[in-house]
Amino acid sequence: MAMASLVATLAMVAGICIAGVVWRGFFSSFHHKKQRSEAADNSHFPPTLQRLLKRLSGIVGTLKTHLQEHRSDLEETMEELGDLDANNVTTETVVAALVTLAETNRRLQDRLALAESQIAQQHQELQAQWQEVRSDPLTGLPNRHVFDQELFRFIRDFRNEHRPFALAIFDVDHFKHINDTYGHKTGDQVLVKVAAALRAAAPAHSVLARIGGEEFALIWPHVQLSQTLEEVERARQAGRHAGEDGANCPPVSLSCGVAIFLETDNENRVFERADEALYAAKHAGRNCTFYHDGLHPVAWQSLFRPSTASTIAEDASDSAAWDRDPEAQSLVQVLRSKLAQLGVTV
Repeated sequence: MAMASLVATLAMVAGICIAGVVWRGFFSSFHHKKQRSEAADNSHFPPTLQRLLKRLSGIVGTLKTHLQEHRSDLEETMEELGDLDANNVTTETVVAALVTLAETNRRLQDRLALAESQIAQQHQELQAQWQEVRSDPLTGLPNRHVFDQELFRFIRDFRNEHRPFALAIFDVDHFKHINDTYGHKTGDQVLVKVAAALRAAAPAHSVLARIGGEEFALIWPHVQLSQTLEEVERARQAGRHAGEDGANCPPVSLSCGVAIFLETDNENRVFERADEALYAAKHAGRNCTFYHDGLHPVAWQSLFRPSTASTIAEDASDSAAWDRDPEAQSLVQVLRSKLAQLGVTV
């Protein structure tokens, strides 16, 4: 009898432990996830993604019901064991209770395995949908939404960790003419090839995105002005040569505007400066790069040798370098303005 009572007690303890672990571990986790999912506003998600989230919520709800049923079964078995008279406990009774517990746990394991499989499938579909939401469907590059997020991240790192960065905007020249002359299918092929060429030539640790139409934006760490402009010119030249690998692909050229983030900038101002530089490049005849020095756009295309986009023009004397440096010239202009205010002519 003592042995039977001990086995019954162990069965009760085992059942309670199983119930507690399963209930708290699984139900609480999924219940909290479901609460957070229900609390979130998913109205801005695409319809396909909303349907996936709804199905996932349904799976979690079903799992919650199964866990509640499992707890009820365990509680019922515990009550039956508790109602037994100690004198009437037999080996058969204990075995039957353990069999019931084992069957209850087996059913729960099967349901959990099914739920896990369903959730894994939904997870894969959600990942695909999430990637689709963040990507430009034509070029596969990050879209404008991702660009805005990354620009905010670069600005935060600049403010918190003093990490300078540059922003470049590329625009395919005469793209409307390409569409009108060669057709929109060819225009799409041009965008795909330009995107691939820019991606291949983009500097390390950079973010390249298609921000709309025939415009692409590049954000990357800035170290030195000459190096930054050399890198962006290399990328522009790579995009310009994208149309040379196919007989049916029209000639392609790109204009580019560059701005280095300044202390006085925010996400709107740095974009405006790069856009002003791009407009200046367009106004200057296209197929070139302009840099915004904080005051106005400056032409930088002439500083690169026609034969290679990876080297600066040959005059390396200190005086010539000073004359070509827009940051230095900007400082000179400011000093001249201050001296003029004091009546000093230079």
